[in-house]
Amino acid sequence: MKAGDHFVIRFYSPVETIGGGVVLNPNGEKRKKGQNADAAVRYACTGKERKKAHAAGKITEEMCGNSVYLQLQELYLKSGFMPLLTDEVKKVFSGERDFSEVFFAMVRDGVLVRFDEKHYMHWEIRQKALDMAYLLYEEKGMIRTGEFRDRLGISRKCAIILLEGFDRERITVMENGGRVLKRNLQQADRSQ
Repeated sequence: MKAGDHFVIRFYSPVETIGGGVVLNPNGEKRKKGQNADAAVRYACTGKERKKAHAAGKITEEMCGNSVYLQLQELYLKSGFMPLLTDEVKKVFSGERDFSEVFFAMVRDGVLVRFDEKHYMHWEIRQKALDMAYLLYEEKGMIRTGEFRDRLGISRKCAIILLEGFDRERITVMENGGRVLKRNLQQADRSQ
């Protein structure tokens, strides 16, 4: 099994599904009962970090002090509107044992948002890009790739990745060479 693989736990007699999930860390450390004290020290948080994390509702308490978590968050925030290739991020953290566990926890908790199979983005940056798309739509009635690119100051390739991600999330839809907000289309259909 690899990190990210799905699994199901079943009884075979009688056939009954118990549960399932996603593999976070396929090579996790084995611990004996009551050995969670070292984990508490390893993932220790300052009061400010804990308060900010819980206010955002985005991460679990034990993750907020993890150095891999903090480095990943900083990397994705610094990348701005240009989504990083996941393979490049994996190379940067190739020496870190906790990388897969932390990365998938950040995705599961909504800190990192998936745009396609190769690109993830921090949720705050994604929200800013989405706000810009809403603003463009209010001003022009349509979101054109070139205008979106110019407003965010990114390449056309990055703008297309973002807009196609919004299409997949069914926020926008391609129409007449530009994109319109999907909910406005639904409202227009009801009024006719």
